[in-house]
Amino acid sequence: MRSTDRSTDRFTGRSTRRVLAAAALVVTLAAVAEADVLRVPADHPTIQEAVDASQDGDTIEIGPGRWQEPVTIAGRSTLILRGRGRAVLDGDGVFEPLRIVGSSRIVVENLRIENSGGHGVQITDSGEITVQRCRIRGTVLDGISVADCGEVRIERNTLQDVGNDGVRLSHSGEPVADLQVVTRNRLRNIGDDGVWVGGPVNALIERNVIRVALDDGIDVAADAAGCRVIANRITVAGDEGIEIGAEGCEIAGNRVARIEGDGIDCDSGDNQIVRNRVTRTGDDGIDIDGGTGNLVDANVVQKAGASGIHLTSGSNSVINNVVRGSGAFDLHDASGSGTNSYDRNRFRTEQID
Repeated sequence: MRSTDRSTDRFTGRSTRRVLAAAALVVTLAAVAEADVLRVPADHPTIQEAVDASQDGDTIEIGPGRWQEPVTIAGRSTLILRGRGRAVLDGDGVFEPLRIVGSSRIVVENLRIENSGGHGVQITDSGEITVQRCRIRGTVLDGISVADCGEVRIERNTLQDVGNDGVRLSHSGEPVADLQVVTRNRLRNIGDDGVWVGGPVNALIERNVIRVALDDGIDVAADAAGCRVIANRITVAGDEGIEIGAEGCEIAGNRVARIEGDGIDCDSGDNQIVRNRVTRTGDDGIDIDGGTGNLVDANVVQKAGASGIHLTSGSNSVINNVVRGSGAFDLHDASGSGTNSYDRNRFRTEQID
């Protein structure tokens, strides 16, 4: 009798699971069936009218042409805004072409955004936002500005002739656990920093190509601890190639060249600066200018205008580095502490104060 009951229980359990799975599938299919594609201008004459008419899960496709209107996506969820052909959002030098406010699960892709009177794309108080494969050119302020957001992904965009920062990640509230990723973008002729990170943001800045930034190539402010700056290429910066003001960051595999100031400038502690290649700087190749517990490992520094590796603070580790052709010393320890450690480096000239 027990055996029969157990068989019945097992059968009932399997049946229940199948019913639940089928119900979930029905709900999913219903949601897909309800999702719609709204075309501009075929279905709606303006982009904002299409946004206002859309429902969660819809896609808005913008046809070729130059659209001179400010578009705001506010309080929305699960929406795709996609350009077809050469779709240009033109700010006419007066307004911001695209703002995303208090929204989630928004994808913006394949758009050209030009002549913004402010930011090219402004994202605030939102999460699960993706901006990909867009071309942003000619902004008064930042190319893409992200403020007080959760998860964000900025990927494979081209930003050129930007008045302020190319991409700016900022946060003024509690620390952000969700990852904010800036990856595989191309930035050129940037009026301030190529990428700027400030506030308690969990940021990954990787595989971007930055050419000509008037200030820093990448700048991580003091309150942005734990950021990762990985495998970026920075050529021509008016100040530092990579500026690290925060603690606990990983700076790895970057290539930095033709920098007016330091190739990598570290003003804090407990950072890992590893496997970077720094070439032709006006000042130091790698400058540890404050903070302790930094690891400088397996970097190659060539033709620094001042010192290849320069330290003004103690209790840092410098190992496995190759430095040559420095204008001053390949290694200059100006800390006077006697607490920095050196092992397996290749320096031709050294000065330890």
